[in-house]
Amino acid sequence: MDDIEFARRTDALIHRMRGRLQCEDIFFMPGPIPAGDHAMLLNLLLTGIGQGKVPISRRERDELRAILGRFELPVKFFGSINAWERIIAKACIIDDARITAAPGRPVVVHGAPDFDHALKAQVALHVGLPPQRYGAFVAHFAASTGVGVQVDLARTIPEQGGQYSRSRDFSEMEAKIAATLIMTISDCSIWGGGILLRDFEHWWTAARTDAETLIRQIPTILAAERYGGDTLHVALADVSPSTAQHVITTLTKAEVEASLDPTQSIPVFSYSTRYQARRAERGEEERTVDVAEFASRVDSLVNGMQDRLPEKACRFMAKAAEARDYDDVLEVLLSTLHKEQFPISQQEHDEFREIMERTSPPDDLHESMKRWRSILLLAEVIEPEPEPPGPPVIVHDDSCFDSALQDRVGLHVDLPPRLYEPFMEHCTAAGGVSVQLDMARAIPDRYSRDGEIRTPTSREADIVGTSILTIGTRSAGGGAVLLRDFEHWWTTARADAESLLCQFPTILAAERYGDDTFHIALADLSSSTVDQVIAILTESKVEEALGAVPPVPVFKYPPM
Repeated sequence: MDDIEFARRTDALIHRMRGRLQCEDIFFMPGPIPAGDHAMLLNLLLTGIGQGKVPISRRERDELRAILGRFELPVKFFGSINAWERIIAKACIIDDARITAAPGRPVVVHGAPDFDHALKAQVALHVGLPPQRYGAFVAHFAASTGVGVQVDLARTIPEQGGQYSRSRDFSEMEAKIAATLIMTISDCSIWGGGILLRDFEHWWTAARTDAETLIRQIPTILAAERYGGDTLHVALADVSPSTAQHVITTLTKAEVEASLDPTQSIPVFSYSTRYQARRAERGEEERTVDVAEFASRVDSLVNGMQDRLPEKACRFMAKAAEARDYDDVLEVLLSTLHKEQFPISQQEHDEFREIMERTSPPDDLHESMKRWRSILLLAEVIEPEPEPPGPPVIVHDDSCFDSALQDRVGLHVDLPPRLYEPFMEHCTAAGGVSVQLDMARAIPDRYSRDGEIRTPTSREADIVGTSILTIGTRSAGGGAVLLRDFEHWWTTARADAESLLCQFPTILAAERYGDDTFHIALADLSSSTVDQVIAILTESKVEEALGAVPPVPVFKYPPM
């Protein structure tokens, strides 16, 4: 047996057995095994067989004997090859006819995968997806299945409070956002989709039990999607090497329901990770943003009360703010409120309370800060006369994308294709969740399945509303929805599109009222549809329960 024949027969044997092999048993890459790696892989394969992990058929045993017979023993560093005869003699042998019926392992792990090749799998889990693949991953599934989602778990499941450091624990609904979004794709998408869970390490650390529970369920979730003929890929990003190994170990111990054909293992693609460096950069950026945002909120609070404050107190607070000594600013403001008893609005009262709950414990020089709760409790809170309702939206023509994203909420009309990925990236970082829907794929007029012409169910037809509601109720910081090929939806389901469009100003105003980030983008519109959309938005109304709110910004982009 020459080298070429040896490589060919080894490739064929491992390909035949790969459904029964695990990451710790053997390392896979798509396509033929690289030259020179065959001996190493055979040694790992024999180790797995010797441990009783890998059953083989009689035909596979005979082929393995023929391949290993070419080695001149002993082979340095390859102990299992040196003991191959003893290992094969004690191997677990199964009849050839029983190989396909033998209980399979829940997953098969592919190390150092080719990304484009991995995307061709019907279902898969990606562990440690590199940052340069985030945009391509989401865009691929938005185009191929209609739904691509990315979630920043550090934003949506913070350790204490929401994105803006609100002093509260996140709710049970918010804690379940990853599972909820996966189930939304499964329940509402005709073809399935892909979901990217960024900063998975944070979730693994902050809510280990919830994270492990979902990981154990993933093989069954993916098997069920495959059994139903759908596509579903789940990607974990920002994962440390130790956590990646824990995840893979948890997956190997998971069980797949017997009715879902557990003999077909779920592919898991394990990428190398540069987690530590990225986390360090991101942590420094988040600390800077947090301090700046706190200072901005204190400045805004003081500026809003300035006409009711004594001039001497204003001068002192201005000097303290210039020195970035915000403990002194708050001490003077509280002391003045207690002595002067000037009235404050309910909004100012709530903002003051949230700011104080974020401050560090005061020292002995800040007496008023120690008593801030009682001072605010005794403050005179008045409600201003309600203002007449203003316009629901304000339209910005020829919008600048970077400026538009500085607003906490916004509706983007006719977003250009080159801005899809920056839009998703920014809104994921700011709010925590971004959903990209291709309306032609997500809500087709009709589609063929199993030789039958079907129309979308009510759940499938409502995927846009469901996605928005999921973000609004489950994401601690908000998020975004990008509706690609909006023209298709406008043409085939005009009543549904108009109905939801009329609700957009109220939805965005409510998110802004709750201090959340929320952006909605409509893409691929004709010029006439753009005009009709703008007309409907300007004639819509914001729910009276929200009171008088500033108009929601609508950013209209130049036609392509």
